[in-house]
Amino acid sequence: SVDPHRPGYFELVLKDQLLNTLRPALKFLANVIANRYPAWTPWLSRWEAAHAVAIFGLEWRCLSLYNASIGEYMYGLERSRYSVADTGKMTALQRVEMARGAQAGKLRLTLRQRLISIVWSIVLPLLRAHLDERYKAARRAAAPRPDPQTLSEHLR
Repeated sequence: SVDPHRPGYFELVLKDQLLNTLRPALKFLANVIANRYPAWTPWLSRWEAAHAVAIFGLEWRCLSLYNASIGEYMYGLERSRYSVADTGKMTALQRVEMARGAQAGKLRLTLRQRLISIVWSIVLPLLRAHLDERYKAARRAAAPRPDPQTLSEHLR
């Protein structure tokens, strides 16, 4: 039987894209506000740093309290503290006790596990987005610009 509370494949994929869709929306909002209120431009030019700090805080809180990222928590998922390699060495009774402890909230993620989760879920995607923007800017700068006179002759 299918568990109605268990997320499906598409929900898991959307969970990973949840925070990635927030970034372009905030960028658009910052540009609109900067165009409408030019005095705010110096503050709005730092929106990426504010976004990164806010997302870091939210993710850290969710990882600390719920053993899950924001998207995982929304779908009722939780990370477990033990690894697959550890379970091979455990007896069946030890695995059951560990699962009960995780359900009771006794087994929190370690500091190292939370930091690794933050790096994989926040730092690397932000770094990738930043590098993509720099690459696109470099491509635009290096693209040959058409000569206006040649272009007008070509259009005749």
